[in-house]
Amino acid sequence: MMLRFRKMMAVLLAAALTLTMLTACGGGGSGRGKAVNEMVELTKSVNEVLKKDGYTEILKYDAELDKTAYLYRVYRENSDVRGINNDWKDKNVNRRLFKVDVLEAKKADSASKIAEEIKPTLENIKGDDWSIGYCVESKENSKKEVVSREFTIILEWKEVTK
Repeated sequence: MMLRFRKMMAVLLAAALTLTMLTACGGGGSGRGKAVNEMVELTKSVNEVLKKDGYTEILKYDAELDKTAYLYRVYRENSDVRGINNDWKDKNVNRRLFKVDVLEAKKADSASKIAEEIKPTLENIKGDDWSIGYCVESKENSKKEVVSREFTIILEWKEVTK
């Protein structure tokens, strides 16, 4: 009887975690399409900032990386970004994780802040095909006013074969 109960609880917990994973990240309840369009525009803005600074790499928005960013945001919220990146490096995973906080009053500078954060990685790894994904979480004060947005960013690259 107790074994059956445990199995049933395990199935329910797995189902709940699966549903949690499938929720959209960064949307505002207005549909996933709008969130994707916002992320595509953000990626274009990041590319413009990088181009002004002399970078030739072009980032491509990848909605699949949004899911990965969301999972790291939710399930590894207190994880050390450096530790995750070192783990990926040790396993030869061509990804890096970044966290960027942007004050709501300076949200127009989001692309610049993201570009500044990822530049060292772009400098160290040249000639690759780059993809980026985001999870954006709004931070509120006690009055439920948005005061900042935290970006969890996944940058991924594939070696270009010639």
